[in-house]
Amino acid sequence: EPPLHFPPHPISPGCHRALALGSLHHTSNCHCGSSETAQALNVMLAAMGVQASDVDAQLASGAQPFEILQEAQGNGLVLNLSGCSLDEILYYIGRGYPAYAVGTDQTPVLVFGYDSTKVKIYHPSDDTTAEMSLQEASDLFAAEGNIFFVYQKQI
Repeated sequence: EPPLHFPPHPISPGCHRALALGSLHHTSNCHCGSSETAQALNVMLAAMGVQASDVDAQLASGAQPFEILQEAQGNGLVLNLSGCSLDEILYYIGRGYPAYAVGTDQTPVLVFGYDSTKVKIYHPSDDTTAEMSLQEASDLFAAEGNIFFVYQKQI
C-alpha cells in the first residue's frame, strides 16, 4: 500500500490524512481496560508508543483522562485543546496525532483521520471505525463541549 500524503490542514479536495488503523486497533500489547474511557486512553497511548499503568485503577480513584495522559506522556506533550473547534483539531490530526474526544452521550472516541469532507472516528469500546461529515462531527463535538486531548510526540 503506498504511503498516504500528509498535507497540513486545510487540505485540498482528494487528499486524505489518517493514522495507520493498525496502530489504533486493540492489540495484544494493549491492556485496553474495562471502561470505554480506559479503552480510549490505552489505545491512544499505544498508538503513540506509550503505556500507562493500570488506567482502570486510576479512573476508579478519580483521575481524569487528561491527568492520566499527562502522567503517561513520556517524551511527549499532552495538550488540553478543549474549547477548540474540530477544524482546529484537524491541524494535529494532519500531523499524525490522534485526538481523544468526547462524543455522543459523553462517550470517548478517537479522531484519527480526515479528508476534505469527512473525519474518521475510532470507537474503542467496540473496536470499530466510522466516517462522519465534517459538519456533522463538528456539531456533535460542539454539543458535547468540544473536549479534545492530543498527545504530541517531542521531536
